[in-house]
Amino acid sequence: MKNKNLLTNNFEIFINNYSERLFRKNIAVAVSGGCDSIALAYLTDKFKSKYEYNIIALTLDHQLRKESADETKFVKDLMHKLEIPHHSLSWTEEKPSTRIQETARIARYNILAEACNKYKCEYLFLGHHADDQLETFIIRLNAKSGLDGLSCMQEESRILTNNRSLNLIRPLLKYRKETLKNICKNSQLKWIEDPSNY
Repeated sequence: MKNKNLLTNNFEIFINNYSERLFRKNIAVAVSGGCDSIALAYLTDKFKSKYEYNIIALTLDHQLRKESADETKFVKDLMHKLEIPHHSLSWTEEKPSTRIQETARIARYNILAEACNKYKCEYLFLGHHADDQLETFIIRLNAKSGLDGLSCMQEESRILTNNRSLNLIRPLLKYRKETLKNICKNSQLKWIEDPSNY
């Protein structure tokens, strides 16, 4: 319990640092169903009343795996249980035969940006964590990236999509994945293990 309170307090420090910018704003949280995004939605929701912002969970079904529809429903049901407004999104375009991951990433941000427009969300919270940072660094190192290429994800960034520029915030970059699993376990929240992560 002590560790859980410490982790929660650390997250509140993060929120407090953004409090003026989040005040009375709609915050979108991308929730895939993994322990990272479930923990992010739970923690972000925990402080919405105190810091006066709204949270909306967005789940994108890429329709690349037969299990994805069930996973989207799992997230929808869990968000309903947590009383977090949730919207399911789909990538319905024809899928390419090559460079599928790159194309899916571009499509993901375009669809999320469109949803942020629709629900008037100024910021999109993403569940990238410390293990993702390490993975990104290793991938870029193996690709023989230069010093600029080796720089990893930033806590805050802005990308240009088909619909708008999108403000991305990654509150969990200092959290290890095992820590996020423990947050879910301690809060009795189930999550999905995505086989593509392996």
